[in-house]
Amino acid sequence: MATSFGYAEVIALSQTGVQAAEQAYFAGSACILQASWFDAGGDPYLPKLVNYQLVALDSGTVLLPWKSLTAANVQTVTVTGAQNMMVNLSREQETHRAMFQITDQNNEMFSAEVDFVIVSPLAFGGILGLSSAAIN
Repeated sequence: MATSFGYAEVIALSQTGVQAAEQAYFAGSACILQASWFDAGGDPYLPKLVNYQLVALDSGTVLLPWKSLTAANVQTVTVTGAQNMMVNLSREQETHRAMFQITDQNNEMFSAEVDFVIVSPLAFGGILGLSSAAIN
């Protein structure tokens, strides 16, 4: 019998690979998603299959439909600036969710997710008294 899947750690990182205290990014900026898989004993785990999807939670809009990845102990996915746009431009911010789904070596499916906030540059600039030209 194959080793059983135990748990996942999924985080959102800045473009420079830093995890901030709050996972928030300007609309239109890229970020990095990192998903790590572990067996029940805490050792790295290699899933059989890995898929991920990106959704804007506030509207339910699918920003990126389910996409397959080559299975690895650690998955790194770049969310492009085009994928990280605001859906509702009347809001100052909205929450996006990256959902990962794996199939383990025993053909059981598991999921893990991370939420991160997309902030309108104009809303943030308004707080600081900046124009959109100064932000872009």
